[in-house]
Order: sequence, then structure tokens, then C-alpha cells
Amino acid sequence: MKKSKIILTILSLLLIMSLLPALPVIADDEPEDAVVEKAEGFENLADAAAGKNVLMYPEYIDGGEGFNEREGSASLFVYDEDSTTFPKYCTDKLPYWAEWKYDEGFTVDRIILRTGGDSKKSPRRMGDGWTLSGSNDGESWEVIYTGFEEDVQNEDDMYYRIDLPDNNEKYQYYRLYSEDAGSAEGQDRNLIQYSMLILCGNKIGSPIGDVLYSDITAYINGYEIPTSIIAGKTLVVVEDLAKYGFNVVWDGAERTLSAELNMKKAFKPIEIIKEDADGHKPGDFKQKYLFTDIKTYVAGKLVTSYAINGVTLIDFNELEQFGAFKWDAAERTISLTIEPLPVEMPVVEPVVPDPSVPEVEAPEVPEVAPAVEPAAEPAAAVEAAAEPAK
Repeated sequence: MKKSKIILTILSLLLIMSLLPALPVIADDEPEDAVVEKAEGFENLADAAAGKNVLMYPEYIDGGEGFNEREGSASLFVYDEDSTTFPKYCTDKLPYWAEWKYDEGFTVDRIILRTGGDSKKSPRRMGDGWTLSGSNDGESWEVIYTGFEEDVQNEDDMYYRIDLPDNNEKYQYYRLYSEDAGSAEGQDRNLIQYSMLILCGNKIGSPIGDVLYSDITAYINGYEIPTSIIAGKTLVVVEDLAKYGFNVVWDGAERTLSAELNMKKAFKPIEIIKEDADGHKPGDFKQKYLFTDIKTYVAGKLVTSYAINGVTLIDFNELEQFGAFKWDAAERTISLTIEPLPVEMPVVEPVVPDPSVPEVEAPEVPEVAPAVEPAAEPAAAVEAAAEPAK
């Protein structure tokens, strides 16, 4: 009886399992497909530049050959959106490359590539690993950006931009270089094609962004220091720090500005003039900050800086290394209390006598009675004044 019940139970389970839909088996070590964000394309250069300083019409130096003269690398710098000859750099002779220069050095902060008119039908992108490099002599090169195939999409006559927020170096010469074509479906013959290559960059004094009025009051050791706001950061003028216990040094040859704490330096705080006297509200536009090639160091560390009115601004938080920071949200104040610097005492090593060297007794010196100086002669009498002539 028990045996028949067991058999019946097994048959029931088999019947239930046969009615269940099959479940896919997923291996634990199967990698998930990476989600690649598609680059955004723009129909015109103005939208792609979006207010950036466009570096137009550089001097072409050299580059790769195309299928014909109109399709050589020099065509990358023919900036004519309405051209009826459709210039482009199209080739299957790799590497795909071009070199060019500007009248002066620029710090590039955006690359713009424009596709050709048949890029959707025939994908013709550079592959992963293409580079943009910079130089100041046309001989030694530094890679500024290493690119990807997906930086540009296979669309017709579209502009694609690549931002370079971390590039701080200024170069006059530039080079585009790619050894590999893309691997998209439909791309063959190692063929690469772009119709324009445009760089955006800033020269010294170019307006970059907005400086805003601030309602935040900053203090160093209880003394107020003027502030401004850029991109939500509270900034102070580096040159002002010279009045708050810092040595501020400008190196004109290297174009560097350095601030070092000096605990012995007296404070001579600035007299603050409230900026809201004219009715300005926090967040109101104050002025533009400008591009600068000056590198700013705080205690030897390179920090982000901004230029306005011939002075340099840095984030107040860069000073946190020198003491205790305190933020008071209710009072809208931020305070730095500078703590004494640690003083390193010199290490004095004990003198250990060398047993191999015999000790030499010092000779006895006989005592000598001190010499007795003779008494000084009395000072000569002061001559009487001459009688007036009679």
C-alpha cells in the first residue's frame, strides 16, 4: 500500500512539471551587455559649439591622401556648410591623419567632428583608439584625447562634440591620428570619412562663464574676506590671502601663482564693502570670468583657478588643509580657523665613543692671575671759549 502511494506521488509531480513552461538557464558567469550611450548629433555648427570659442580656419600642414584631391585631409578644414562640392576627407589608406596649426596657442576644450553626406548608408568612422595630440614645436607631441568609435554616430551631415574638461595645456600645433576604421555593420575596406574637424578653445582673456553675487560670508581666523560665486562654489581672491597670513608669490617666467601659509605673518584684513548696497540679490550676475593660462598652487598643490579683473580666484575649500572648517547654514557663513603648523624638532644623535681610539687626557693649564689695567688718566679740561675780538 505504501509503495503504491509513493508511485502515485511521483507520477503526480511529473505531471505538474510537464505542464510548467520551460525556464531559461542563465549561467552565473555570463556577462551582461554593456549599455553604450549614443553620442548626440547636431544639425549645425552653432548648436554643436553651444557658445564655445570656435577656432576657425587653421593653417593646414600635412595629412593623409584621399580618393581624390577634394577628398584629402586638407578638406577637413574647409568650413563651408553650404558647399556644393561637398569637401571631405575620405580614404581607405590608413592611418587616417592630419596636422595643422593656429596663429597662437590655445587650450582646447571641445572637439567637433562632422560626418559626410552618405555616412548612414555607408558607415565610415574611426575605430577605438584614435587620438588628438598637441604640440608647441610640431615635433614632440602629447596625447590630449584618446577616442572611441561611438564618439560619432553613422548619420548624414551631423556634428558630434567631445568635451575635454580636464585639458589644461595650451598648444599651437594639433594632430588627428587613427590606425583603425570602425567595426560597425556595413563598414568595410578600412574606409574612414569625415567632412569637418573643428576645435574649440580659449585664448587668454576670453570670457568663459559667469561670476555671481554671493550672500555667503567667509572668515579666516574671525576676519571677513571677500567672496564670489562660480558654479555654486564660494571663491576668494588668491592675492587677498596675502593679508590673511599667507605668502603669495607670482612667477612671471613660469606664469604661476603660489600661496603658502606663514604662521608668523600678521593679518591685515580687507575692509569689506557690502556688494548688495546697489540692490543686488544673491545669484545675480556680477561679471564674466576669463580664460587664463596661469597655474595656481596652494601649498604646492595645483588647484583650479579663475581670472577676473587681473586677479585670480580659487575655491575657499582649497584652504581646508590649513585648519578647521565650519559651515553655518542659518547664518550663511563659512569659517576657517587656522591651526598652528607642527614644528619638527631636529633629531640629535647621541655621540658614541669609538673604543678603538685611545682617550687623550687634556693637559693641565696653570692658573694665571688676571692683569691689572692702569688707571685711566683724567680727561683733559675743556678749553674756555675764546674771548671776542676787541
